[in-house]
Amino acid sequence: MLGGAKEQYDSAVIAAEMLHCIACVVRNDKVLDFIRASPVFGEMFDETTDVSTKSQMNLNGVGIKPDGYAGVCFLGLEELPNGTSATILEAVLHRNEKDGISTAKLAAVGTDGASPLMGRLKGVQALLRRMNTLLFGLHCANHKIPLACEAAAKLHRYICLFYDYLGTLARFYKNSVRLPVTTPHPFALLITFTPRRRASALTV
Repeated sequence: MLGGAKEQYDSAVIAAEMLHCIACVVRNDKVLDFIRASPVFGEMFDETTDVSTKSQMNLNGVGIKPDGYAGVCFLGLEELPNGTSATILEAVLHRNEKDGISTAKLAAVGTDGASPLMGRLKGVQALLRRMNTLLFGLHCANHKIPLACEAAAKLHRYICLFYDYLGTLARFYKNSVRLPVTTPHPFALLITFTPRRRASALTV
């Protein structure tokens, strides 16, 4: 970092390298030491796709802090050539080994409900349980809530009608030619075309 007056260190490459070095120090001193020191830890991971459509897996760790409370931290991203359970398991183990985290202390795993992750025989949770028989696997609540809401909505006739009206309006505005300025707002049309009996049922 030392240099003459002409050394400005304003190169994009140098700036990226400096940021990487700082991130590595913070990550090792603040994040990984916390997980390593925890008597047990859990992991949450899910597949994600970046702007370049590259498939990756987002990993987060959950550990126990000295005060007894749980803490969550971001562990990193791992590239996924495909979405099979074997590939995902390899990515998880590679991240743990790279970070010096013992998989033997892995007590819980949270994922979505996809079969490669939660399959009873060949899912990632099942494969990890073979390495640690006490491992507890669960379906992420953030994934279950939308699924539960969708399933409950399908049982209610008026909610289904409501979604039909919204879909009809969306298709109407998407497929129609340029509309005049005086055309009412879609939600105004929705209220206009919704019978009173159905509208009152939706507000109950």
